[in-house]
Amino acid sequence: MLPEVALRIFVAVSALAIATHAGPAASQQLTGPGHHPGVMLHTPMATGTVTAILASDTPESFSVWLDAPPINAGQDCGAPTNGYHSEASSPGYHTLYAAALTAYVSRQQVTVYFVCSNFIMHINGISLP
Repeated sequence: MLPEVALRIFVAVSALAIATHAGPAASQQLTGPGHHPGVMLHTPMATGTVTAILASDTPESFSVWLDAPPINAGQDCGAPTNGYHSEASSPGYHTLYAAALTAYVSRQQVTVYFVCSNFIMHINGISLP
């Protein structure tokens, strides 16, 4: 149990470090519908608890998976999935990565907003409670 607690603390501290040192991209506000003006109302979204995060350095990117049922968001997204992806070249990448790590550590339900291109669901927002 202690190694899991230590890992969660490490991930939380890392998320804070990324968020505070991310530079200009971190200042971009990505928000959702309703009380969050910014993301168009027709933006596809999925709500659930983050069950896994995969980070890669070739290219620098990360993907998150939710415990929500797979979403079929149309032809541009390919097969239904419950995994969502972001690359370092995307606006707000560091903020999104920090939000994903925070969501994983807190085990709270989040909403992931995404757009589809090239058969991949690209994250364009993560809403934490």
